[in-house]
Amino acid sequence: MPKGQVDTGGLPPYYEKQEVVVAPDGMSVTVWGMARDSCSGVQGTVTEETDQVIRIVLSPMAAPQGGSPDKVCAQVLTPVPVTVQLKAPVGNRTVIVTEKQTY
Repeated sequence: MPKGQVDTGGLPPYYEKQEVVVAPDGMSVTVWGMARDSCSGVQGTVTEETDQVIRIVLSPMAAPQGGSPDKVCAQVLTPVPVTVQLKAPVGNRTVIVTEKQTY
């Protein structure tokens, strides 16, 4: 997506990959969230979708208690692709991406 259509100013500075990729049909976008460790994920939620903007809030999720039984969970920030579905194609709307603080 063109940088002029993306607002990632609400993301913490450790988000190194601050881009939005639009699916060919325009009905979903992929953004990159930062998982708290290698066993947890990130959830993306569209909290507002109007004719002018699409607002996406990323929420890092906690790792399962004790970690995953089949792998070691390293305590490092891990970029995770997060795809969210839209009600209408992106078009010329601005996509605003922020993070819900969970700590």
